[in-house]
Amino acid sequence: MRAEAEHLKVEFVVGDTEKLPFPDKSFDAVTSIYGSMFAPNHTKAAGEIARVCKPGGRIALASWTPEGYVGQMFKLFSSFVPPPAGVQPPPLWGTEPHPQDDFRELDQVDHEQRASGDHAVPLGRGEDRGFRAYFGPTVRAFAALPPEKQEETQSAMDGPDPSL
Repeated sequence: MRAEAEHLKVEFVVGDTEKLPFPDKSFDAVTSIYGSMFAPNHTKAAGEIARVCKPGGRIALASWTPEGYVGQMFKLFSSFVPPPAGVQPPPLWGTEPHPQDDFRELDQVDHEQRASGDHAVPLGRGEDRGFRAYFGPTVRAFAALPPEKQEETQSAMDGPDPSL
């Protein structure tokens, strides 16, 4: 494990972002790198993140955007495999004002910064093969489809043949 190799003392805790297993105001900083965006209820998750952050602490989130590569894959998948009822799309965390408004209402925002780090590659022939094999949401989307729908979805992901 990387933490061991760096001689860092780290405790990993598995929890539900909508019900974090920590007391109020436990942390100077709270981060979520492509994690909390998958909470079914973003407002509830934002409330939990704010709850465990000390006043004056920092909250840092990394989320995919709807217009980026992964956001476009989610949009495509939802046309073949509808998301569960009541679940907010994960890429919404990468939009403004969402989830900043949730934190603002909780008096947790004194500074905002948006940086674009999303993949600049559009969906298209072959770029998604690693996502299909290893990215959890993609693996699950394909597993939920019958074989003929898997082929149709893959064709939609591949886009038009550039040789035509």
